Amino acid sequence: MSNIVHLTDYQNKEVLIGDITIGQDDEGRYCLNDVHKASGEDQKHRPKYWLENGQTQALISEAEKGGIPPVSVMLGRHGGSYAVKELIYAYAMWISPEYHLKVIRAYDRLVTDGVAVHENAAQDVLDNPQKYIQTLKWQAQALVDENAYLKEQLRAVAPKVKLFDKFIDSTGVTTFQQFCTSLNLHQRKIKLWLRDIGWLRADQFEVNPLPTAKAVDHGYCVVKSVVTEYGHRKQQIKFTAKAEAYVELKAPDSVRKPIVESKEKMAA
Repeated sequence: MSNIVHLTDYQNKEVLIGDITIGQDDEGRYCLNDVHKASGEDQKHRPKYWLENGQTQALISEAEKGGIPPVSVMLGRHGGSYAVKELIYAYAMWISPEYHLKVIRAYDRLVTDGVAVHENAAQDVLDNPQKYIQTLKWQAQALVDENAYLKEQLRAVAPKVKLFDKFIDSTGVTTFQQFCTSLNLHQRKIKLWLRDIGWLRADQFEVNPLPTAKAVDHGYCVVKSVVTEYGHRKQQIKFTAKAEAYVELKAPDSVRKPIVESKEKMAA
């Protein structure tokens, strides 16, 4: 008997335990009768007895909060009891700790879409290589597509990163002028806005803006002591990368300078 176990979160994917195919209904619930068969079909472990258990009823009541009914009974020749994945695990645990652990470990080993290698996988790969190769090809293509998307995102943000890096100093902060240049901001308008949101002290924002305790405490600004060209020492506000990210996202258009295209581009 093969010990390859296939489990998946998605609906309508084939599930195998040993050499038993676990059926699913239209809403993706798994057949308890098939799981019972895969466990060895001990009569004392029939789904009927498990479903009548008080703890099972409590678990079903809790699972009903998740959306679709967790248990369904189908009549007819191909009927049976169907349950959501979480209840399948609980049923396996009720059958035996060993069986429960086997199912859980198989699920944890999912490395490809719908395939979990449990035991003796090497022989199954040799006997049925094509089913593994196709799945791996799908996974590889998904990774290629994801990498291409990430590269495109990096290209999109690269100009902003390069511009900000140009102005950032060795301590990781920028001066007010550099801050405004990197974000294309009107200096006077941004001062007023920063004062309104509580970053700049109202009594000093005009000539030599200094941050409030709030701005410093939240990591948006720092105060540096600098020496002027005349040898005088003064305090100067500097902005952190956190401040740059916040203002880029939150500042209104009214404080931003319009982007003017070059004459060459306009002529083109």
